[in-house]
Amino acid sequence: MAPRASWAVTIDEDTGLISVVDARLSMSALWTPTGPITSRTGLVPAGSEPGRVTATAPTPNGEVHMSPFRAVLVDGRSGGGGTYTLTLDEVEDIDVLGTAPADPADPRVDLIVWQQSDTYHGDPDSQLRIRHVVGDPAPVPTDPEVDGSPNYLARARITVPAGASALTNSDIEHVALPYTVATGGVLPIYSEAEREAIDAPWDGMTIYRYDRLWLEVYDTGDWVVQGVAVCASVSDRASAITSPRGGQCCVTTDTDTLWQYDAPTSTWLRMGSASAPRGLVYLYSEDDNPAWATFTSADTVIYSKTVAVEPRRVYQLDTCGPFKSSSAGTGIELKIHVGGTKRFSSLEEELPSSGLNRVLRARGTYVTGASETSLALQVRALRLSGTGTVTPGAFTDQPFELSVMDIGGTSGALIEG
Repeated sequence: MAPRASWAVTIDEDTGLISVVDARLSMSALWTPTGPITSRTGLVPAGSEPGRVTATAPTPNGEVHMSPFRAVLVDGRSGGGGTYTLTLDEVEDIDVLGTAPADPADPRVDLIVWQQSDTYHGDPDSQLRIRHVVGDPAPVPTDPEVDGSPNYLARARITVPAGASALTNSDIEHVALPYTVATGGVLPIYSEAEREAIDAPWDGMTIYRYDRLWLEVYDTGDWVVQGVAVCASVSDRASAITSPRGGQCCVTTDTDTLWQYDAPTSTWLRMGSASAPRGLVYLYSEDDNPAWATFTSADTVIYSKTVAVEPRRVYQLDTCGPFKSSSAGTGIELKIHVGGTKRFSSLEEELPSSGLNRVLRARGTYVTGASETSLALQVRALRLSGTGTVTPGAFTDQPFELSVMDIGGTSGALIEG
């Protein structure tokens, strides 16, 4: 394409006009670019959804109604170029069933389209039309073909049920259209997939993610989240923040934790003092159904759980519960195993006379290693003396519990070896 006449100059001394293509190419510079001389087709954002198609309310009939809108439509025809700015300045009423009554036997699919004709391309006129394109009835209907100018946008798909005398909003499916904004403006985007489909983003381009409620800026090939990102969880953060930058912050709402990205190690680190306690990590409390039934001399697993932890942290592991024996003089031990290895235990406790409760407790401090991210915990009980059968005691005295408490961090030097 050769250099085009600029907006606005006189190129014809007789008429003082430039061509319509020159005008459209010049005006296209005002809208979101998709390349050096191309722009983005889409809706111009407004306070309410532009161009929405709705059924008649409160009493449905055979009409639908389109709200006002502005939109940008790229001229895609050969020899053309630039953009049309489409405008509907008041509600448009469309008599769907009055124009084409429903078939008595089969449904059909109609389209509502915005179509721009242009005499420059040989059309009979140069008009914007809000068209109702009627489909063919069929057991499984499909979209009708749109005749006339190929410069159009489909805005709604209406399924006309067989024998229908009125249309409701459930019969109307909106065709999702992208947004476009003034060049350099913040571009609304519905999803990550739509973001990835943006043509020719430039450094500094800014988008607003409707699905995440945050801003992203394009920088040297990456989309970078601005401000403090809010994510549902660590896994949500990993999928949503695809290009974290050093110093970037994120809150995960499932644990109300603030994180900061550390670029040298490519990891997210909790913010705050490394040695500060972080409180309860896990709690199991059972005061209704016992976690175990009976045991005699066997080393019996009462409860097991794998708990997520962090490396180089100090945890307090604590378990307790009520026990009783079928006969006096029965001694038992309550233990906490980590990864199958006994770590902490109560002293041998002799249960009182038959049927009476005694609460046993085992607890201790455990320091996670440099790469340890989970604890495979088991609470076990073992009869050491006596002949009684041991069963859960009355939970009115004390429920059976297992808790894991983060009580602080430590440096690598303190846990070496």
